Amino acid sequence: DSGYYPEAFIAMEKVSRMETSKLYIFTAYTWLGQLKDLMGDRQEALRYYKRALDHDTGDTMQHSQFRMWINRAWVEKRIDTPFTWKKR
Repeated sequence: DSGYYPEAFIAMEKVSRMETSKLYIFTAYTWLGQLKDLMGDRQEALRYYKRALDHDTGDTMQHSQFRMWINRAWVEKRIDTPFTWKKR
């Protein structure tokens, strides 16, 4: 974890605006929420998680390198429990 959360947020925000795939938009909003959680802004994180659910396709985006399977259940869990990252 490099800790470049603000920079990652800007990049992912661009993805959410430019992408046409609903699954990629869903995933981008999920990541925006996770990044806001990591930056300590829980209210904004919740706003992005709810936006992600608006774009839910019922599919799963797998990020094996992070051991993440991002789908509706993942986002609902993030709404209940803030995202944290264990540094290796």
